[in-house]
Amino acid sequence: MEDERGTGLAGMARRALSEVGAVFAALPPDAAERMGDAILAAGRIVCYGVGREGLMVKALAMRPVPSGVSCAASRMIAIWGRGLLGVLVCG
Repeated sequence: MEDERGTGLAGMARRALSEVGAVFAALPPDAAERMGDAILAAGRIVCYGVGREGLMVKALAMRPVPSGVSCAASRMIAIWGRGLLGVLVCG
């Protein structure tokens, strides 16, 4: 149930969406396109995260595979070199 301070579920959802919206509003307009270009141009992608972020980065790692990009979510450090995109996520 919502109270006068907005501490109910609907109020918490509005605040969370507002915070996420502020992050996206601060990005340049072409940020998503540039990120997509970097992902598709990479020969290999290694994603790393722990805890809840680790779960989300594993979900992210599955997305480029149908495009033919080799992508793995791992706690192992890959051999860095040309054509490798590293995605590191930390809460």
